[in-house]
Amino acid sequence: MTTFHYISKNTDPSESSLVILQFSKVQDKYHEYVIVGAGPAGVQAAYYLEKAGRDYVILEKGDKPGYFFETYPRHRTLISINKRFNYFPEDDYNLRHDWNSLLSDDTEMRFTKYSDQLFPSADILVKYMADYCKKFNIKIDFNVELEKVSRKTNKEGITEFCLQCNNSSYKCQVLIMACGAMKEKLPNIPGIELATKYSEHSIKQEDYENKKITIIGGGNSGFETADHLSGHAAIIHMHSDNGYKLAWDSHFPGDLRAINNSIIDMFHLKSIHGLRKASPTKIEEVFVNGKRQLKMYFDQHLPHWEPPCTAHLSDTYDDIIFCTGWYYVLPEMWDDSCKPDVSECGKYPNQKPTWESTNIDNLYFAGTVTQGRDRRAASSFIHGFRYSAKCLALMLNMLRHNDPMPQEHFSPIDMDQIAKFIAKRLSTSSALYQLNYGVLCDLMVLNPEEDLKGKAFEEGKTLKGSAKYFYELPTEWALNDNKFKSQEHLWVIILKDGKSSYPQWQGALDFVTPPRMKDFDLPCQGFIQPIIRRYRLESTTVPGEVHPMGPITD
Repeated sequence: MTTFHYISKNTDPSESSLVILQFSKVQDKYHEYVIVGAGPAGVQAAYYLEKAGRDYVILEKGDKPGYFFETYPRHRTLISINKRFNYFPEDDYNLRHDWNSLLSDDTEMRFTKYSDQLFPSADILVKYMADYCKKFNIKIDFNVELEKVSRKTNKEGITEFCLQCNNSSYKCQVLIMACGAMKEKLPNIPGIELATKYSEHSIKQEDYENKKITIIGGGNSGFETADHLSGHAAIIHMHSDNGYKLAWDSHFPGDLRAINNSIIDMFHLKSIHGLRKASPTKIEEVFVNGKRQLKMYFDQHLPHWEPPCTAHLSDTYDDIIFCTGWYYVLPEMWDDSCKPDVSECGKYPNQKPTWESTNIDNLYFAGTVTQGRDRRAASSFIHGFRYSAKCLALMLNMLRHNDPMPQEHFSPIDMDQIAKFIAKRLSTSSALYQLNYGVLCDLMVLNPEEDLKGKAFEEGKTLKGSAKYFYELPTEWALNDNKFKSQEHLWVIILKDGKSSYPQWQGALDFVTPPRMKDFDLPCQGFIQPIIRRYRLESTTVPGEVHPMGPITD
């Protein structure tokens, strides 16, 4: 990198100055791994790289880890659960209900030690992350903002990423983008500049007293804002073009949560505030009796009318606040030499099962961006992506440094011992619990010395040979990896939420009593359940699948 230094030989502005131009070469900083973003995902991946002694650094544009959470959520209450007491003693089991802690070998370094609130303040998370990074010596360069990424092959024939930052430059072989939300997603409509963005709206409730407000967006940020203003604004209208998805219906924690949805309660109990499924098309400034207001035009699709039609409507408001989500990748940040492919909606980079870019080798993603691939699981929250970030770091250690993935060995093959081991694992695992739907799996590879000739492994029987049990692997990757798909006997062990198998009209409160399985022809209940799939080398289908029923409180 070349920098230019201008040195004036005369400080008197009334006289001509001699300016000397100096050139100096600033050395690029090199690390094998560079992680962009010192949020929870970046720090979590760094913990496992640090533990393995790898050469890495995190680049953080702020002045502290968790910098994003100094501002967001705007109204300061986390919607990630901080449940401290769960009756059972196993640490891994308790992590199922601790949604804010980062993983480590030190059980004292848990977020539950920092707050007794079920939904704590985001300020506490910032303090927790600073303590975590100090405790585990996480290497972070602060006040470094990434501006441009390119990729070149060096003299040794090694392809490197070149990172141009605001005041420095870096090179690395492996780039992990853990940036989180990067830019607000706004509709391209006339007059959008007249509205207010979620990131900029006033959080002073008195600013909205007796005003008519509309909030665009049907997610948690929109309803968080509405809930904050509902006792001060005269009228709040919520508009969402995709409707409203409740987390208690979808079982996806990123959908609308009960902690934020009191506006729905007020809507149904006739308390003036309301909701529409509609799309804004234009905003313009108007003056009504000398008072400045914003007129919003919107379309409301009515497919259930006869005949189906679209209503073109308008209304006026004192303020319009857009809470319409984020982009998690910025194409303009990337040079053509390494620009990642993005999803159809433009919000997410396309990712392989290992969270690697589908078209750029050694470019990986960690954090809430992984919901672009794993949306049905808890990938958009700390309690989900802490496991994918851990898995990513461990897989890089395996693929690049030949470190073994975490595993257990059984010799001989004692089926009674293995059955008890798997039962305990499924009853306590937090990783499989949160990255369910088969995002992550455990694998059991069995190598009996005798030829079973299609016979099943029998409980209580001991066979000569050995078995290996692998923890927390990306399921799709494992089933396509030669090491595993070439095995004679392979078991895939996952947890899956059964709610998605039921009709959409099946309401959340319908599950307070067990449903009649034969009514739905489903081998499951509407909550989390363990599934064991048995694969044989000569078969292209799953020869056996077991659904052990478990208590819904697990």
